[in-house]
Amino acid sequence: MKYLKVIIILYCFTFLRLLEADNAQTAFNEGIAQAEHYVTVKGDQLRYAFFKTPFETRGTVVFVQGRATFLEFYEVAIVPLLERGFDVWMYDLSGQGKSSRLVSGDHHSPETIQHMQHVNEFDHYIDDLSSFVEEIVVPNTSGKLILGGYSTGGHIALRYLAAKNQSHPFKAAFMISPLLALKVPHSHLLPYLLWSASWFIDLESYISGAGHVDPLFKMPFKDNPYTSDEEGYAQLKELCILNRPLVMGGVSYGWVKAAANSLSTLWSTNAIQSIQIPVLITTGGKDGVVDVSQNEHFVKRLPSGNHLYFEEGRHELFRERAEIKNRMWVELDEFLQETRLGSGADQ
Repeated sequence: MKYLKVIIILYCFTFLRLLEADNAQTAFNEGIAQAEHYVTVKGDQLRYAFFKTPFETRGTVVFVQGRATFLEFYEVAIVPLLERGFDVWMYDLSGQGKSSRLVSGDHHSPETIQHMQHVNEFDHYIDDLSSFVEEIVVPNTSGKLILGGYSTGGHIALRYLAAKNQSHPFKAAFMISPLLALKVPHSHLLPYLLWSASWFIDLESYISGAGHVDPLFKMPFKDNPYTSDEEGYAQLKELCILNRPLVMGGVSYGWVKAAANSLSTLWSTNAIQSIQIPVLITTGGKDGVVDVSQNEHFVKRLPSGNHLYFEEGRHELFRERAEIKNRMWVELDEFLQETRLGSGADQ
């Protein structure tokens, strides 16, 4: 009889977890279906979505997406946040997803306009985030706000916090694999090299070797820089195939120049010291997309920085092997608990 009670309890627990996951998945699907556009002060149309947790609300996350991605890409990040009782706001960055493109149409093909990742200055992204928070999020949100970001989105979020100093509504922030350095030799010299090259190179042109098609489509699992989990990589490729019109190609020389300039701004002492709220930065030791060699140094310079390091992790930690992915969510729960923002179910 004792064993029967244990079996019944385990069955009920499993059933409830499956029901929670199903409810969160439904909330994600509804958020995508109800996505809208709003026009920024620059005249760009940004597609955005609100994902409402089906559980007791512990807070609201504004999550800034990475380069070359789109709302649908983040199911693996948004659903676990919904399961933990967090509402989520997200938008497609200018120049990608279903938001306005930033490549001029004067001398480019429709394919280049659709798929080239270009921006003149990263301040464009910072301004978009600022207006999104002020015009969309704050008027429609109550309770505590948390800022999240992935890859380039992590960089944008950190730049936003630094620019706003303490005049923003966020209580804490977490960044997954943030862009803190470009993965190219002598990246600190890029602003000067590209400034010189801009006299004879069209900054609205692909960098050498890049084009309309993302290499992901032809890349075997063993060569991928995104995840060490074979199933996670297969799901990533399937997602991109299903949403192929939204998948970006390579970056322009202008994008690289803007990124290098923005990194110089972020690494200044004034910028780092202006980020006063608790910040958790997660790093994969085998990240093949961004340079992570200085992440620990950056975290130590933050007034309230926390570093979560996965020696075997790659860039997409939310698509990693179970032992890496699960630990990331547990540590994120603990971080939010310590900052008195509440914790949720284990993933």
